Amino acid sequence: MDMHAKPKKHFLWAGVVLALSFFVFMSVAVPALSWANPLDEKQKELQQVEQKKAATAQQLNQTKKQERNLTTELNTLERQLEQAENELASLNQKMQVTENDLRQTTAELQKAETELAEQTDILGERLRAMQENGTVSYIEVLLSSGDFGDLLNRIDLMKEIIAQDVTLMENIKKKQAEIAIKKHDLEKKKAQLVTLQGSVRTKKENIEVASRSKQRVLTDIVKQKEA
Repeated sequence: MDMHAKPKKHFLWAGVVLALSFFVFMSVAVPALSWANPLDEKQKELQQVEQKKAATAQQLNQTKKQERNLTTELNTLERQLEQAENELASLNQKMQVTENDLRQTTAELQKAETELAEQTDILGERLRAMQENGTVSYIEVLLSSGDFGDLLNRIDLMKEIIAQDVTLMENIKKKQAEIAIKKHDLEKKKAQLVTLQGSVRTKKENIEVASRSKQRVLTDIVKQKEA
């Protein structure tokens, strides 16, 4: 009877100890778990905040970098625009000078052609007179002289007339050469003017492109600052 009661007593005691141990474990573990969960959540929130902060800082640095790049591009475009405008002003000035030269050369050419026509008419009249009178008229002039002194004077006069004819023919040749040169210069200046006009058109187009690019960059800079 006593032997059967003793094992039961041991089992009962073991059950009490086990129950007390479980109670102690739960009383310690449950509060620990209840404290651990909020701490983990706070740590996660802190990590998220740090990640957002890092992402914001990275985005800010990227924005500043883009703004610096846009500012550099804008400065480059402004320099190109200023250079193009200066070149355009220089081209316009050259074109104006070329147009003035062209007008002057045209006027000189017209004058030379008028003088050539006049000298050619004079020479034509002289040649027609010589053909009509022939060499007999010169001999008659010499033979009709009154004395030797008069003869010498008439010879000098005839030499002077012949010299004038020679000079006239030489002037005509020079004038023809001058006209040929002026015509060449005129065509050259016309070609230069066409080239300058094309350069001016191209430069204006470049300025328009640079202006549009500048406006686009300015708009991008404003958007970057507002972002």
